[in-house]
Amino acid sequence: MAEAIDIRELNVRIEQQSTFVTNLTTGMDRVIVGQKHLVDSLLISLLSDGHILLEGVPGLAKTLAIKTLSQLIDAKYSRIQFTPDLLPADVVGTMIYSQKEEAFQVKKGPVFANFVLADEINRAPAKVQSALLEAMQEHQVTIGDNTFKLPTPFLVMATQNPIEQEGTYQLPEAQVDRFMLKVIIDYPTLEEEKKIMRENLVGGLPQVMPVTTAEEIMRAREVVSQVYIDEKIEQYIADIVFATRYPDRYNLKELSDLITFGGSPRASINLAKAARAYAFIKHRGYVVPEDVRAVAHDVLRHRVGLSYEAEANNVTAEEIVSKIINKVEETSEILKKVRKIEIKTRGLSQNIFAGQYHSAFKGRGMAFSEVREYQYGDDVRDIDWNVTARFHRPYVKVFEEERELTVMLLVDVSGSLDFGTSHQLKREMVAEIAATLAFSAIQNNDKIGVILFSDRIEKYIPPKKGRKHILYVIREMLNFKPESKRTDIGMAVEFLTRVAKRRCTAFVLSDFYTRNDFEKQLQIASQKHDIASIQVYDPRAKELPDVGLLKVCDAETGHETYIDTSSKKLRQAHANYWRQRESVLRQTFVKCNVDWVSVATNEDYVRSLMLLFAQRGHS
Repeated sequence: MAEAIDIRELNVRIEQQSTFVTNLTTGMDRVIVGQKHLVDSLLISLLSDGHILLEGVPGLAKTLAIKTLSQLIDAKYSRIQFTPDLLPADVVGTMIYSQKEEAFQVKKGPVFANFVLADEINRAPAKVQSALLEAMQEHQVTIGDNTFKLPTPFLVMATQNPIEQEGTYQLPEAQVDRFMLKVIIDYPTLEEEKKIMRENLVGGLPQVMPVTTAEEIMRAREVVSQVYIDEKIEQYIADIVFATRYPDRYNLKELSDLITFGGSPRASINLAKAARAYAFIKHRGYVVPEDVRAVAHDVLRHRVGLSYEAEANNVTAEEIVSKIINKVEETSEILKKVRKIEIKTRGLSQNIFAGQYHSAFKGRGMAFSEVREYQYGDDVRDIDWNVTARFHRPYVKVFEEERELTVMLLVDVSGSLDFGTSHQLKREMVAEIAATLAFSAIQNNDKIGVILFSDRIEKYIPPKKGRKHILYVIREMLNFKPESKRTDIGMAVEFLTRVAKRRCTAFVLSDFYTRNDFEKQLQIASQKHDIASIQVYDPRAKELPDVGLLKVCDAETGHETYIDTSSKKLRQAHANYWRQRESVLRQTFVKCNVDWVSVATNEDYVRSLMLLFAQRGHS
């Protein structure tokens, strides 16, 4: 609650401090037509204390925009026109011998200003470009034996022309990395072009007067540095930058041969700073993922090294950054799903299932271990009346055998689970049910293991304890891509018998669409382990709707056919097939002494699980 109050107070401060941003934007709009992204980028670099590099063809108002911004701020401004014959001393300054004083005196260069326009910076040789390195990074300049601090604020705003190659020098990587943003300037729209033409034909540019001061900008920077960045946003930024370095880790193997090097830690820092400034411009006291995405291209495009293969295939840094953002965003969506399932199922397991689960799958221990508070569903016969009387609330006995229980989840990941006509997919419901069982298990200090299967064992996750393990299990169930789409339940149950050496409680979660008989394997497994089955089905599998001609496809084999659902005879045959199939399934479970429950995707699975637990509690 305190955090929310702080953010509200910060929002008020931002409203107070950001008036000059509106004034600057208005002043820029009087001179610059369109180029909204250019104006925003200049403001971000100004508020973040970061240098900016503008790239675009001649005539797109790059120099004009920087000059106009400097005129709107009451601060010292200087311009350096970079040419091939320029010397480092022409930028930073030099030592001049004074005959009058008979000593060398320092003559400071144009870099000693609040705002430095480095016009056509790529026209100067590398030695001259490198003269700016110390100034840009450490805000100081060394001339001879003396080091001089640069004025505050200090901002280098550079321009370069991408099309003219004659008489140009590519910027060193070390210098490029010191630019917080590299902004690509595009042509104006048709309407903007006509407006530019009209304004220039009527008369000259309007006179620009200062609307703010350097001191006000410094105060605004202090507020920007306080904009809240949540841990999840920090993780999001780190994931984006790490994906430029190690694409394989983020399922981006196709980018491995296209990237020679990724963003440095300076990329992460600048991405966070730029996102903060963008949030400030939007009058927000906290950063959201949209802020990060809005500035990501400008921060990263000059920090991703392209390989020869990328250049040969005309792959740009823009495309690579876009793919990375989309992939990391996709990953974050999965994490959101995981978090949503965690919140829902954790609450269910704590408030509903814990006691029921305990009574259904435990309570047969031998050695007394400890006491704990009574949970709904606990057997009243386990109440320790002495402890209960002492603490004035019910306590139950816990036995040693109960603490060593292992729960195995056999989860069907075949193609038929990727189906759902109402509410949700079968796969999503299976994941929720499995998560609920997992959280119920860890409430009782049990181990959880998972077998993901189709007609083969797709993945085996050995039993472990802890919340971190549970979240990993949920993420795998939601995001796992099986190699096969077919189903073989008998093979999965047989695998359980082999890997689980000690007795365990196993849940088989499937729609049980399989062409192979699994009764024998299930019977063998049930003699060694305590097995329960949970069938998840779509309501359309039970009863066909009357919608006329319908194209259906077998999700596991890919076979397609057309059926006429308007035929009452066909719908009746489908219903009979379902009843017959369910009858065979029920007989199999009864023979094998396996408890089971069936739940549709449009039903509340909580009730079905409670029914299953109740059945086991009475058995």
